[in-house]
Amino acid sequence: MDKKIYTIDLREGLPDVDAALRILEYQFASAAAIGERVVKVVHGCGSTVRGGGRLRTEVRRWGRNDRRVGLAVKGENFAVENPQARYLVEKFPHVAADEDLGQHNEEITLFFIQARK
Repeated sequence: MDKKIYTIDLREGLPDVDAALRILEYQFASAAAIGERVVKVVHGCGSTVRGGGRLRTEVRRWGRNDRRVGLAVKGENFAVENPQARYLVEKFPHVAADEDLGQHNEEITLFFIQARK
């Protein structure tokens, strides 16, 4: 079976922003604990989760502030022309098969989990 990017879908159950961020923290920690290195977060772009576009903003802020995150790629920049996305594709070949690559999908953000020292 082909490996897929570990995905956290924050739209399930229509949580408010605070609840969605708690879900993100728990599932991201779980992904890191099992050795995942790339995580795709589906946050939508404003109409599904209560709080509108705030969830996308808060997820991306969370990623900038979390020490486990080595880099983040916004879905709208997830294309091989983007140096950070290209790095993920080259380092983790299963990323190249992701359905969102090259789709400029604002509803997602990808995070690279740094190796623990």
